Amino acid sequence: MKKNKIFAAVFAVMTAVACTNELDNSNPNEDSDLVPVEFTGMTDGGVEDGTKTTLNSYIVNWEDKDEVTLLSGEEYATATKMTISGINSNGSATFNGLAEKGSASFLALYPHKPDHLTANPYNDGGLTVTIPTEQRPGVVGERDYTFQSGANVSVAYSEDDALKFRNIGAVLVFQMYNGHAKWVTKVVLKARKSETEYCKLTGSSVVTLDEETKLPVVGEGDTEYITLLPEEGKSVFTGGRYAFVVYPGDYKGFELTFTDTKGREFTYTNDTPLSLKRNQRSEFNRFDYPTPSGSLLPEGDMTVTVNFNNEDKKWPFIELILDASAQSKNGDTYTFPYPAEYNGKETYEPLTFVISNNGSAAYTYNETNGYMNTNSNYPGPNPKSIVLPGIADRYLSVVKMTTTNNGKYFKINGVESSTTSNDNKVAELKFPLTAADGTIKSEEGTSYTIDYIHGTSQITKLELHYTATEPVAETE
Repeated sequence: MKKNKIFAAVFAVMTAVACTNELDNSNPNEDSDLVPVEFTGMTDGGVEDGTKTTLNSYIVNWEDKDEVTLLSGEEYATATKMTISGINSNGSATFNGLAEKGSASFLALYPHKPDHLTANPYNDGGLTVTIPTEQRPGVVGERDYTFQSGANVSVAYSEDDALKFRNIGAVLVFQMYNGHAKWVTKVVLKARKSETEYCKLTGSSVVTLDEETKLPVVGEGDTEYITLLPEEGKSVFTGGRYAFVVYPGDYKGFELTFTDTKGREFTYTNDTPLSLKRNQRSEFNRFDYPTPSGSLLPEGDMTVTVNFNNEDKKWPFIELILDASAQSKNGDTYTFPYPAEYNGKETYEPLTFVISNNGSAAYTYNETNGYMNTNSNYPGPNPKSIVLPGIADRYLSVVKMTTTNNGKYFKINGVESSTTSNDNKVAELKFPLTAADGTIKSEEGTSYTIDYIHGTSQITKLELHYTATEPVAETE
């Protein structure tokens, strides 16, 4: 389905059905008596009463690649695929296909799925439909986006040769500014049914027909959210108005969660109740959308604590630890989620570590006892190394490594750490470093490497202290 490109806005429910140009004679009922049929298919229009659309709504055009499922015969037991033989000037389309001979009435479903021919979607008075849980927008203008083709499910009932397709879903529209959208990779929408429950916005549902009007009656789906991704071929959004297709319902409020290019999530809520019927649309009030391009790290001095012996005994980085066969001698990149806050919401700032086995035995993680094992023999020809994150406007001041086994040490730029005065399991280095050939100062924003980790160190914690001013040597 496509929106008529004469109209620039995108804020109403769309329906369309169309097909490829070849007939499909496949049918699961081999004993059925099929005959050629031809129908004229019409869409729901912009509103339920079929009045003409305006610049604040849209009309729907058929696409010759669309397909519909036709159900005919007793209890609509025969399912066939219908295709388009022509698109008419008034916006309707001519469909051709096969149907059960002598069928008194018909049901049609958009979009067609191959499974419909082997598992008839009609059963016990209901028609099983699916609104996709994951959707991508289609482009209808420079800054206006409709929903993807096939997302807005529609059904038609007929006792003659005309099919009037009725929309099952409703449409929710939100807007992102271009400056914010370029950082957003995903948007997830949830709608509250109550303080503790969410509406089931997408997935499978069963549609019945009103006995008198033959209009579709639809309830909830089976999934409590919908995910909107950028348009096909893009990794981020580009700004404008975007549409979701969802099941209608009485919503008590909404949650929109945005994921940015760094993997951070920002959730915004709207507590305004909304009752939305099928074939209706509503646009959200503007949200204070995120601008996550900058750093969320605190100002001034800070400490980064990578705790391998955490409460859950889980690898502390976002990425799972690589298997031995996948580890690279040149180092594997891991993202540490430094806790942060944005607009009162908990999130994180990603910090990058690179861990290398240096071509020796693999580093591993012990989930039972909570430590990273360097798995290298003392003194080891290829000791493990860890590249520590450099942070803008900050100086690395102190590096501490805590292990379960005593007397372990590490080096930075060839300078060996010493144990702390009160714990033989904690090794540390403080900048500036005192080397044989002089003093090594910490440089602003520079990443340093733990280039030698002693023996089979069972590391439970790394502590990195950063300062806003250059660290100086301690005096007596």
